[in-house]
Amino acid sequence: MDFLSLGLYAMSLIRLDKFISQKEGISRERAAILIKEGAVKIDGKSVTKLSFMVSQDKNIEVNNNISYVGRGYIKIEKAHSTFKLKIKNACVLDVGSSTGGFTQFLLEHGAMVDAVDVGKNQMDITLRNNSKVRLFEETNIKDFYPDKKYDLIVVDLSFISLTKVATHISNLLKENGEIFALIKPQFELGNRVIGKKGIVKDKQLIMKAVMFVIESFNREKLFLKNIDISPIQGKKGNYEILSLFSRNGDGNTTINDVESKLGVLL
Repeated sequence: MDFLSLGLYAMSLIRLDKFISQKEGISRERAAILIKEGAVKIDGKSVTKLSFMVSQDKNIEVNNNISYVGRGYIKIEKAHSTFKLKIKNACVLDVGSSTGGFTQFLLEHGAMVDAVDVGKNQMDITLRNNSKVRLFEETNIKDFYPDKKYDLIVVDLSFISLTKVATHISNLLKENGEIFALIKPQFELGNRVIGKKGIVKDKQLIMKAVMFVIESFNREKLFLKNIDISPIQGKKGNYEILSLFSRNGDGNTTINDVESKLGVLL
């Protein structure tokens, strides 16, 4: 192959996640899920690297039968199993709804959902068209003032600390409601602590991040009821913490309490 042909061939290559998104008419997030779950085969072999470069003349097979629309589904499924979330017939606010992993699970368990996200055109089309979902796109949760309060608020945010939204979220919760929040240490500690790669592996730093959130919620009279480790890590390999808050409690949770619960799991 001469240099010109080689150059033209290289220009024709496309990232696998982008190619699957276009080929299947699905979001990049959904395509990423399929790839990571081994549902994409190239010439008969599973490829799990999102950035793998492919040409359109390759024999690419896609098994699009994976039932969940986002990785959040796996996380809230574990939370429901551990925390016994009160979902049936509940009015729920999904903060940071993305493709709809949380929303999908909530609908399957009998909830009505208001979904809020700063992004656009991310939520899976089947959820977007569901009559039990009200979708508020391009909306910062701090600028969201609904016509109701919620029985349950579920939160999965990136690139912002939960401490920055605790006050507003608290104001949206019914007096007897609960908050399920996904704590991501890398967004609670700041770049000067975690470094350029954004990976937090140090157990004490993870505990510190969790305590930042607990103390912030305590100031809003929201107290930790339960805590656990997410069954899957974040996309870059960070631990994520499942937490449940309500207005019932004493606010006396210490870092030793958190470590006794999470330490053996990390």
